[in-house]
Amino acid sequence: MGLTTALNTSLNGLQLNETAIEVIGNNIANAATNGYKASAVQFTTQLSRTLSVGSAPQGQNGGTNPRQVGLGSTTAAIRRDFSQGAITTSTSPSDLAIEGEGFFVLSGADGQVYTRNGNFTLNNQSQLVNADGLRVKGYGIDDQVQHRFDAVGQR
Repeated sequence: MGLTTALNTSLNGLQLNETAIEVIGNNIANAATNGYKASAVQFTTQLSRTLSVGSAPQGQNGGTNPRQVGLGSTTAAIRRDFSQGAITTSTSPSDLAIEGEGFFVLSGADGQVYTRNGNFTLNNQSQLVNADGLRVKGYGIDDQVQHRFDAVGQR
């Protein structure tokens, strides 16, 4: 392995650590955000050089493994943790929480938005909205409930 290869591999490692630190920093910055779930970086091998191939078992010998040297890695994914978090009590009757899987569906100018943040209020039209004014979408389970959704403009 030449000096240039060693330097490039080291630079690649520094860049991957930068990505990991950015994700950790984002987790810390959003630690107090309602509905936020931490993320984790997953890495994978990008390139490797085979120095020698392996051999099959022969007679009493078990064979040999190939020898490979990694020449860098890449970010495979930045995965969000969607496991159940703690549900806290609230004094607002319009605050909601999701237990288990799922998201609140909000309607905005750019289409649907999904969130687990259940801090909602009623706007001046009695519509359930988040802090950015996006309306919570929903549907009724029967005709009587559907009329209540229509009455407050939740569709």
